[in-house]
Formats: sequence, C-alpha cells, structure tokens
Amino acid sequence: MTFRRRLTVTVLLIVVVPVIAILISFVPLSSESRTGKADARLAGALAPTLNQYRVDLASARHAARLVANDQQLGAEIPVGPTPVLDRRVRQLALTLGLTRLEVRRGGRLIARFSIGQPVASVKLRITGAKGPLGYLVTSTTDATEFAHGVHQATGLPFVVSAGGATIATGAPGASALDLGGTEAHTINVSLPSGDYRARVVSLPDASSNVRAALLGPRGSGFSGSQVLVAAILVALVLVAFALIVPLVRDLRQQHERTEEEAITDELTGLSNHRRFRQILGKEVERAKRFDRPLSVVMLDLDDFKEINDNYGHLQGDRVLREVGRILKLESREVDEPARYGGEEFAIALPETRIDGAMEVGERIRRRLDAARIPLDGQNREITIRASVGVAGSPEQSPDVRDLIKAADQALYRAKQQGKNRTARAGDHRAPEPVPRKLKAPS
Repeated sequence: MTFRRRLTVTVLLIVVVPVIAILISFVPLSSESRTGKADARLAGALAPTLNQYRVDLASARHAARLVANDQQLGAEIPVGPTPVLDRRVRQLALTLGLTRLEVRRGGRLIARFSIGQPVASVKLRITGAKGPLGYLVTSTTDATEFAHGVHQATGLPFVVSAGGATIATGAPGASALDLGGTEAHTINVSLPSGDYRARVVSLPDASSNVRAALLGPRGSGFSGSQVLVAAILVALVLVAFALIVPLVRDLRQQHERTEEEAITDELTGLSNHRRFRQILGKEVERAKRFDRPLSVVMLDLDDFKEINDNYGHLQGDRVLREVGRILKLESREVDEPARYGGEEFAIALPETRIDGAMEVGERIRRRLDAARIPLDGQNREITIRASVGVAGSPEQSPDVRDLIKAADQALYRAKQQGKNRTARAGDHRAPEPVPRKLKAPS
C-alpha cells in the first residue's frame, strides 16, 4: 500500500468512521448529564424534607407563643433561676411535647429543658407588664427521629449536623462527613457502605448552625449503548494504530533523509555550504566567549575544469569524492570539513591556531598530490592538485566573514604563486618552490 493510500485510510478510520458511528448510534448521556440528573433527583427528594422542617418550625413557634402566655412562667422569670422556674419549664415542655425549652434573660440562661438532639428551634421574645422579660428558645423536633423519618420516606441516607458536629444519621459511617459551608452545594462522598452524591443544605435553627445532607447514587457507570460504542471506537483506534505505526516510521525516515540532504553534499558526503556557515558561526561565538583559537582552511582544486573537459564529468565526480574521503580522514571529530561549492572545499578547525592549521592544510595538500584516480577502461591515472589558504583567530578578526575572506585571499595568493601550495593569511613572503618529481630518462 502506498504512502498516500495508507494516509487516506488512516484518516478515514480515526476521523470519519468514528464520527459517522456516533451520529447514527444512540448518543448516550454524558457523565455530566447523568450527574445532573442525580442532583435533580436529590433535590426533588429533599423538597418534602425541607417542607416538613418548615412545619416543625411553625409548630415550635406556636408552642413558644403558648409558653410566652403562661402567667406562672411570666411571674417566675423576673425572680431569676429558681427550682420553681425549673419545674414550670419542665411541666410546660412535657405538656406541649417540646424537645427543647430554654428561658434566657439579658443573654443569660436561667432555665432549660432538653431531650435528645433538638433541631428546628425558634426564638421568641417575651414581655411582661413592666417591659421585656427575656426570650424563649423552643423546639418540637428531635434530630435522630427527623433523620430516620427522612430515611424512611425517601429510602436514602440522611445526615444532620449542628455546630460542625454530626448529631444524627441514617447511614452507617456517615458521622465522618464534613457538612461545612453556608451555601447549598452538592458533593461526592465515599462511605464504608459505598460512594454517594450528597446534597448539602442549611436548616434554619435559632440555637446553632444546623446542616443536613441527603445522599443518593452518583449516577455514574456505562449504559449498554455506551459500552457498544466504546467497543467499536476501541477497535477502530487499534486498527488505526496498526496503520499509524509504519506511517509514522516512514514519515520519520523521510524527514531524517530530507533533513540530512538539507545539510549534506550528496556527492562527497561532507557538510554543504549552508551547514558549514552555521557550524563556523557557532564556533566563532564560542571562540569569542572563551577566548579560544579557531582556524579555517580553504582548498580549491587546480585545473579541475580540464579534468571535466578531458575526461568527463563522471570522472570529475570521482575526483571530488576522493577529495571528500581524504578530508574526512585528515579531520578530527571536532573539525568540520565541507564542500564549499564546485571544486572548492573548507575545513573549520576549533581549538587550532594558524600554525597548526598550516600543518593540516599542507598535510592535506600533499596527500591529495600523492593520490591517483584511475581512468575507466584505460591504463592511465588522474593526479589531483590543490591550492590551500589558511586563516585563523586571533591573528585574523574573529568573525565568520572575515575568517572566510582571509582564507580565500590566501588561497587566491597560492594560485597566483604557482598553484599546488599552501598560503597563510597575512603572509606576503615569496613562497618556497614546491619540489617536482623528475621523470626517469628514457
């Protein structure tokens, strides 16, 4: 299968087909929607509970009015805490079915009767003939009975807390629930009996901060249609993944090849002109920052045009490949040999002063001079001659253009002085003659 076809099939499998499958299938409720429905069920179940609590508040308020109208109680309140007052408070509480009856004067508790954990308390100010006597706190509701009543009516666990402490619960382990806060909210809770969704509300109470929570199912899990759609999508993803793996591998290999071709000369395998300038720029900056030496060697093949003209471009390519091979052999790992253009080559030599670069350039020139390229189908060989220019910092300006320009000028001078020699930037002395091999007399 071709690259384009694999790409097309993959896109269809991972994009088009899943979308069509979802559109033509029953779209199940999302997790958020199910949670919203669970919250709505809790709110609906909690509404009768809150109504009952309001009824209990009204009952407590009615009882408070009856207590406030009791003449004997009114006569004992100004006297202060007395056994007579305590007995009358107890009698009234039992007669009216109160779970709490408190009498306070000037903010001070002077009599109290309480059974269990009272909730739904109301406060009522009482006055006498001579003015305010104090106020009453009454309740007709016990938290434990209230929680069990809600549990029986709704079938759901119900928790009541007062002052931050749980005082009644219809669910095992729910006493550890934190029902803090003042606003109504819904939370997820985990109990020994399972995971729940809890609707937390504040209940009006005159004596303390009363909170309540109704617990219901979280509404999570998958429906049958969800499982089917999920299975289809998983199968499609697996098939797509099986196609994507080789596709990604091919793309990566193509990318690596393209990247390599962008910085490498195809004929010689050396870095190309663009890559050489990038590397040299980085080495120049490093040399400046750490005050280290850096040299550049420029090399140009002498009379290379004659090789192409006399023996053909294929033979010329063999010569260029041989030059590239020799430059690689004569370069260190930190050096950067490159084909600068045409028959011109360059080498960046980090951590090398110009004297060392001269030795490298001369060594390469001599090795090229000794190389022989056999002609195809002929008992003849091609010799390689090269002129070399060397420049380095800090002798020359530590700048990419200045270094290349200085090395190129030295190379030009080597050409003018007879070719097949190595010249140093800034050195205008007459060159030493290059020894020539003499042919043996015939």
